[in-house]
Amino acid sequence: MTGPSDLPASLLGALRADPLDPGIARMDAPDRPRLIQQLTADGWRPYAVAADLRSAYDGMYQPDPAVTERKVAPTPGSVMSDKWVPPEEYSARLPKTTTFSTMLFTDEEGRLLLLHAVNQQRLQRLQLPGGNYDVADESPWQVACRETREETGILVAGEPRLLGVQWIPPRRYWPYAHLGICFDGGTLTQSQLDGIRLDPTEHTRWEVRYLAGWQQDLPADEYDRLAALLAARPGTPAYVESPAT
Repeated sequence: MTGPSDLPASLLGALRADPLDPGIARMDAPDRPRLIQQLTADGWRPYAVAADLRSAYDGMYQPDPAVTERKVAPTPGSVMSDKWVPPEEYSARLPKTTTFSTMLFTDEEGRLLLLHAVNQQRLQRLQLPGGNYDVADESPWQVACRETREETGILVAGEPRLLGVQWIPPRRYWPYAHLGICFDGGTLTQSQLDGIRLDPTEHTRWEVRYLAGWQQDLPADEYDRLAALLAARPGTPAYVESPAT
């Protein structure tokens, strides 16, 4: 079994004194992210030696019962536990959520750009440019920019401007909750609109209309979402929850 003398010197230093957190002596070792990070930096596989780390830690400090014995009762259906588990195991138990990113554009007259989906039977026949988070090393902003480029040919430059976040609960046709993040693509000139090149496998045509002009062709919750996103343009992001249908 690993003892304090067998641990890397840099880890021992973190265990014995952490100037950023004077309360380290009262905290359980596996709950200390910096210690786990230090193990990794020293070439250890942290979760394989977690029990040894705990033994070494307990040999140096006596935890404060007021801290270590404080428990939070798990709610029914939750994945909480009073036992520490590796993050890989814990995260595998969490409810899954898929993510998508979109880009909102208007023209110089303030009309909203939407794309007509190839499959008219899709839930969203009229769509903002964008798509699902399906590339592991992309951020939501990068997803929105890439999908916009692939679907329209429009290259978005500048800093990301968040318009809003949409929460969609699991539905009968989609087993997971869906989290949407919408960014402001700005105003398109007529020349930029004329330069749109659609991916024919995804969309048949693009169109700009004033928001009220889209209402007849959109489900009520989708219309309300777009209205909230447009209203957020002065700088106050919107948060929208879609109904569970």
